[in-house]
Amino acid sequence: MIPKVFSQEIDLGDGRTITLETGKLAKQAHGSVVVQMGKAMLLCTVVSNYKQSDVDFFTINRRL
Repeated sequence: MIPKVFSQEIDLGDGRTITLETGKLAKQAHGSVVVQMGKAMLLCTVVSNYKQSDVDFFTINRRL
């Protein structure tokens, strides 16, 4: 299966560009993005097993 990769470049206005890419890495994570600026790259991933069907929003200060 060929991964569907989404990429977006963001111009910061001062000559720097940030590139965001998702869909290629960390397939077992619930969400992942590769952030690149120049020669620096960062892989950010999110994995969660939180499930509660009677709440339609997630509060930051709620204990799991």
